[in-house]
Amino acid sequence: MADIAEVLSLRIGSGAAVAAPTSLVTQYGTNAHKSKPYGQDLKRSECPSPVLFTEACGHGELRPWLRPCDKWTCIPCCSWRVETEIKPEIVRGIEWARRKGQTLKFYTFTWKAEDEAAATNKSAAQRRRKDVAHFVQQIRRENGRDSFEYLRVTENHKSGRVHLHMLVVAPFLLQAELSQQWENNTRGAHRVYVEAVGMKCPNCWPGKKATQAEKRKHMIIPPPGKGKCESCGLEPAHDGFTDQDVAKAAAKELGKYLSKSVPVSYLSSKGRRQPIARSKGWLRECKPDQSAQESEPPCNSCHVTHTYRAVWKNEFLAEHLLAAAIAGEILNHTSLCACWPVAPG
Repeated sequence: MADIAEVLSLRIGSGAAVAAPTSLVTQYGTNAHKSKPYGQDLKRSECPSPVLFTEACGHGELRPWLRPCDKWTCIPCCSWRVETEIKPEIVRGIEWARRKGQTLKFYTFTWKAEDEAAATNKSAAQRRRKDVAHFVQQIRRENGRDSFEYLRVTENHKSGRVHLHMLVVAPFLLQAELSQQWENNTRGAHRVYVEAVGMKCPNCWPGKKATQAEKRKHMIIPPPGKGKCESCGLEPAHDGFTDQDVAKAAAKELGKYLSKSVPVSYLSSKGRRQPIARSKGWLRECKPDQSAQESEPPCNSCHVTHTYRAVWKNEFLAEHLLAAAIAGEILNHTSLCACWPVAPG
C-alpha cells in the first residue's frame, strides 16, 4: 500500500504529478478548514489523526488535503488551539476585567463523588449544565445582569469524576458565600475554589510542594491587583512582562483540562457536545467574531472561493484515498486544473 504522502501527490489521468502537501504544519488559528489564523508565525506539531478533506474549485475539480483533526483530546491540536484561540481570549478577558475595575478570576467547581453530575454520561452533562445555570442566575439576580461572565472548561479528573473550571469576569464575592450557594444548589457539593488569575513569579516561585498560602504570596496579579510579587517585589510592568505572560500561564492551565475532557463533558441547551462553553458577555467581549474576520480570497484562476469538505477520518485513510483516486472520485482526471499548478518534474 502506498504511503499517504505519495498518494496525495498523485494526479490521475494525464500522468502528471502535482504537489498536494498536507496542512499538518500549516498556520491555522481556528478550525482546520478556516482561514485567517491568529498566530501567523507559529508552527503547529503534526496531528496523529488527520482528517481527509477535498478542496473544490470553481471549475468543478477536487483535490485531497489532510488537515489536523483539531480535537481538544488530541494533544498537538489542543496545544495549538490553546495558543491561538484560548490565549488571545484570556488577554481580552484580563483587559475587560481591568476596564471594569476587577481582576480576572479562576473558579473551580466539584461535586460529591456519588452525585449524578460528577459522572461522564449524557444525563450527568445535563445535570451539570442546570447546576451551573442556577448558580450563575442567583449571582446575577443579586449583583446585576452582567456581574458574572465566563469561559468554562470541563475536566475529566484522574479520580474518574468530572470537575468544572471557569475564567470569570465578576466583582469580588466572598468565597464562603459562593461555596454555601454552590452547596445548596448541588446537593451538598464541596466548596468553590476561587483565585485571581496571575503568573508565577519567575524569581522566587516556591514550587509544587508549597502550600496554597505560600503560593499566593508568589503570584503576580495584574492591575487592579497588586501587580507585583509580595515576596520579592518583582513588578512585571517595570520589568518587561505583559498581559500576554499572565494569559500564557492561565492558558497552559486550561490546556491541561481540555486535553482531559470527555466526549459528553458538556451538553449545551441545544444538545451540542463540547468541553468548552462561554457566556454571552464573554463571547461578545473576548472572542473574535469569526464572521467579521477576513475570509479566504477568491482564486485567481476560477475567481471563486474554494470550498472544503471532510471525507474520511484516519481509519483506513490511505486505502480509501488510493481507491478513490484510482476511481477518479477525488481527482478529476479529465484535465489538469489551473487552480493547482503542476509540480516541477
